[in-house]
Amino acid sequence: MRRRTQTQSLASTATEQIRRRIVDGELQLGQALSETTLAAELGISKTPIREALLRLAAEGLVQILPQRGTFVFELSEVDAHALSDFRTTLEVEALRMAMRDHKPALVAALRAVLGKMKPSRSQSESLQYRALDDRFHRVIMEHSYNPYLARAYENIAVLVHALRNRLVIDAPTHAQSLKDHKELVRAIEKGEVEKSVTLLKEHIARSPADYVKRLTRSRDPQRVMDGWGLAASLFR
Repeated sequence: MRRRTQTQSLASTATEQIRRRIVDGELQLGQALSETTLAAELGISKTPIREALLRLAAEGLVQILPQRGTFVFELSEVDAHALSDFRTTLEVEALRMAMRDHKPALVAALRAVLGKMKPSRSQSESLQYRALDDRFHRVIMEHSYNPYLARAYENIAVLVHALRNRLVIDAPTHAQSLKDHKELVRAIEKGEVEKSVTLLKEHIARSPADYVKRLTRSRDPQRVMDGWGLAASLFR
């Protein structure tokens, strides 16, 4: 029992560390993952590493392909758009609920995050900006006070954030993102529900095209086909 508990604890630690490496971009999309290498890097045995990779596969961050190996996730163009559509559905509904029932608290929370957002000039600033971007959208979900919406969002949030961190450091892209967030907060503050919804939809819609241009794509046709339907698999 003690050994089982220790293995689970090590698996949790490994899951956290590998997840961070994937989300922050330290591990590349489509990169092959070796249990032996990861075990050596983290200073633990392969058993908790194997458990960690299974957990990350359930989150959609890792793909385990029988007879082929384990890889950091990749998304096809179809999946990138499907993920964006699902995200839009959740965030728009959360925004409507939050504006209807908790607008003052929503605005205050969004302004607190917005006040820390600024254009990025370096990789570290870019990661910080994207962490705040992630927080901004989570605030909208939280202020819906709907646990079912929040749970569904959590199923994709880490995947969305991992993709967000793959965007290049691009001043115009960051400037547009910051402009989008400011305009959205102003519309919410004025109580303009439909305008706020439109702005949110337009903001999220910018992502798929950008993701598709920047994703590191595998040249292995079978790997690409195996990757199709990843977003949908998260909800099976």
